[in-house]
Formats: sequence, structure tokens, C-alpha cells
Amino acid sequence: MSKHSEFSQKIGYTFKSAKLIEEAFTHPSCLGLGPVLSAQKSYERLEFLGDAILTFIITELLIKNFPKETEGQLTKRRATLIKGGVLVRVGKEIEILNHLITARSIGAFNESESFKITEDMTEALLGAIYLDGGMQACKKFVIQYWTPFLFKEIVPDDDPKTYVQEWSQKRGFGLPKYNLISKSGTAHAPIFTIEVAVANLPTFSASSVAKKLAEKAAAKALIEYIKSNYTDE
Repeated sequence: MSKHSEFSQKIGYTFKSAKLIEEAFTHPSCLGLGPVLSAQKSYERLEFLGDAILTFIITELLIKNFPKETEGQLTKRRATLIKGGVLVRVGKEIEILNHLITARSIGAFNESESFKITEDMTEALLGAIYLDGGMQACKKFVIQYWTPFLFKEIVPDDDPKTYVQEWSQKRGFGLPKYNLISKSGTAHAPIFTIEVAVANLPTFSASSVAKKLAEKAAAKALIEYIKSNYTDE
């Protein structure tokens, strides 16, 4: 029995190419380590492909399931389904992070980094399935794991701070706090790093050329955590 057979059973797809699935699991930190690894590429190229495959399949599902919605409404739904929280939740459900091949220990990654890696690996897995088994195999996987999210509430991509505030207040956590962690760069091109904190939840930070943009990015990271850890969302 191969070391990936249990994972294959979980996702309902058995790879013909061991190299493809190992590439989908290989973190960029492993590049350049030579014969230590059987895969000599990281998951980044497969992630790029998987993103396109997921976008296509989700678009098709939305067209079929929401015949009365406008292009704008469908675009908002798709944006929610192909990025961030949903990808992380799917990745967590299939326990994809347990298969990460990395030059660093898992514990060396903070929570925000772990979410990003889970998101990237899930996209890479889709790319690997496509190359190994074609579009129908990808559709089967996406339908199995994304269907529960198709009819969920849409989180506006341009207003994550409002979502975080309403979510926090609804649970009695009070208002979220946005703290300036650092300011770097030059006077004419500063970079602001902002951290968002809600009750005893993990804090998330982001950097940008403007404070408001950094706050939005930090709020989006927190939303990914919320979507991944609160089943009623």
C-alpha cells in the first residue's frame, strides 16, 4: 500500500503518478535540496493551474445553480468560493497539511502562514488531479467538497471590516481593534503593518502602502480563520 493510499481514499481519487501528488505537496522551501526529495518542483506551478481549473468549474456550477442572478452577483459568489476561507476549509477537511513536504518543521509556520499553505496546496492538488485524471476527475472532487458552500452567505470582498465587526458584535466579542504594528519604507512611500484583534481569537496582520488597505487585508485574513473554525459560517 502506498503512503498516499489513505489520502486517495479520503478524496475519492487515486493518482497514477506519484510524482504529481508529491509535487502538489512540496513546499518551495525544499527547492534546491537535490536528491533529498523525489519531487524536484514545489507546488507553485500546480497551484497556478489549479486556480484556473477551480475558477472554471465553480463558474459552471454557479451558472447552473443560479440562473436568475446577474453577472455581478455571480462574480461575487465566485470570488468567495475560489479563494481564502473555502479553500482552507476544504484543505482542512481532507487534512492536506499532514502531507506537506517541507524543509522547515510544521511548527515553524505561524497560523497565517499555515492557512496560506493549506490554500496553496489545495489549489495545487486540483492542478495535479487535472494533469493526472482530466477535467471530469476535477469536477467530481470540486462538486464533492464545494457544494456545501455554494449557497452560503457572500462575504463582500471590498468590505471585510464590516463583516468582521458584525460577526464580532453578534457573538458578544465587542468591536475589533486595529493596531499599527510598524511603519517602514520612506516618507514618500511608507509601508504600514496593521494587526486586527478580536477577543481571544488569534491576531492577524497585513502590510500595505495605506493603513486602510492594510486593515482590510488583515480583516480578510481573520475572515479566513472564522470561516475555517466556526461551522455556522
